[in-house]
Amino acid sequence: MIITTGNSSGLWGLRSATAAEVAWLDALSEALPIGGELGYCGSDYADDGTTVTAVYLNVGGLVRANRIFDSPFGKYAGGDNLVLVATDPSQAHYLTDIRATCFFSAFTYLGRAADEAGDIWLFGSGRCELCSGLLATLPDFVSSVCRTCATNCPHTFEPGIIQGGGLTERLGEVCSRCHAGRGLPDDFDLTDREHRLRLVRARVGISAVIDRNTGEITRADDD
Repeated sequence: MIITTGNSSGLWGLRSATAAEVAWLDALSEALPIGGELGYCGSDYADDGTTVTAVYLNVGGLVRANRIFDSPFGKYAGGDNLVLVATDPSQAHYLTDIRATCFFSAFTYLGRAADEAGDIWLFGSGRCELCSGLLATLPDFVSSVCRTCATNCPHTFEPGIIQGGGLTERLGEVCSRCHAGRGLPDDFDLTDREHRLRLVRARVGISAVIDRNTGEITRADDD
């Protein structure tokens, strides 16, 4: 596939390089409405473990209740499958961005156009939930808010759980608008911290917290 990018991040154009790719893109145009999402089935990587060399896509298939693990397209039943690779090696780096879009957001069909080189199918990442602009970076995908909206957000912080190092979570504050998170200051009052912990635990569905040192039980609805 010949891969191009638009003037903004998060926008790609695919142009067929083989007869099989022509057939797949034609099937996509018939199966997906504008704004429809392609099914993501996985990726292949180079020896460095980070560079994506191929992205497995499905259009029109149904998600299986039980995935077939010995097939790269085993997540879907039916539909049309494509192993997306870059015909031009200089365009291969786009595959890493496309894979991130598929995994963290959505690889979305935006329509079909034509230029002097022929037909081109347009795809984008997910849309910002505040302005509907295209998402372009990993933080955008995680928060569903574009960098422009996140940067200009007036922020309304509330008690919440924020992501720490690795896969850890910790008490902090989360913006209810753009989902930005921040930790609590070191001098935060312990009593207030415990009160906020109860609020957070209530929001995530935990009704009680047990202190593993004292055995004391603090219920989320306690004053």
